[in-house]
Parts: sequence; C-alpha cells; structure tokens
Amino acid sequence: MSAMIVWTIFREGDGPTRAYRCLGEDLKNEEPKIANALMESMVSAIVRNTVANSTLDKMIREREGLRKIIMGSLRGQLKDWGIWIETVEITNVQICSGKLFKNLQCEFRDDQKSKATTEKLKVDFEIAKKNLEIKAITDKRNQEKHSTKT
Repeated sequence: MSAMIVWTIFREGDGPTRAYRCLGEDLKNEEPKIANALMESMVSAIVRNTVANSTLDKMIREREGLRKIIMGSLRGQLKDWGIWIETVEITNVQICSGKLFKNLQCEFRDDQKSKATTEKLKVDFEIAKKNLEIKAITDKRNQEKHSTKT
C-alpha cells in the first residue's frame, strides 16, 4: 500500500512551540527532511498496524475508511508534537503475491462465469423459442397445403 500525507504545524495554542521543540531547526528548511522522515516512519507504523488489523477485502474496497482510521491515529499522536495532518491519501493498493491475487480473483471470475452462463442460457432459450415458433408456422402451412390438396 502506498500513501501520501500532507502535514503542517498545528496553529492553535502552543502548537508552533511544540513543533519547534520536537522537530527543531529542521523546520526552518524549505524541505524539512528530518521532519518528513519522522512523519514517514510514523505513518508507516500506523499504516502497518492498520493493515495488520484489517481484512484484505477492506483494504482494497474501503480506502476511505482506512484513510479515516489512519488520519485519526496520526492526528491523535502528532498533535502532541505540534503537527496537524491535513490529509492522508491512499494512492495504491498492490498485492505482491501472485497466488494471493489469483485467489482473490476466483470470486470475481466465478461471478463473471455465472453471469455469462446465465446470459448464454437466455439466448439459447430465445433461439429455441424462435425455432419452435418457426417450426409451428411451417407445420401449420404444410398442414394447410396438405388439407387443400385433399
């Protein structure tokens, strides 16, 4: 899973003072590398914990819910550092195991196969119905021809 965070100094109360105490002179830089590295390791730990306590299906289908859980955890911990998390975006969910991905696709493939089979049966039924109608019309015409000849 890949994620992106946008953070800033917590502007309320003693947020700026806390941020300076926790992150120091690095905050003066245009790109605060030490602060970003700390944020990255904090986010990684929270994302790993969130992923470990979530189902694979939830991670793939419910990114918004995971994003809210991650943001809530981060905001709670980083507020004490004088940091405010603006947003967390889950940019990618990747399944690295080919076998796991294939197994996850089984339900999808089974659903698609079931839908295709149902559609084929409907089409076959319609064709058989038309053929019976045509046969009935042909038989009726043949019977009428036979009746008029005798």
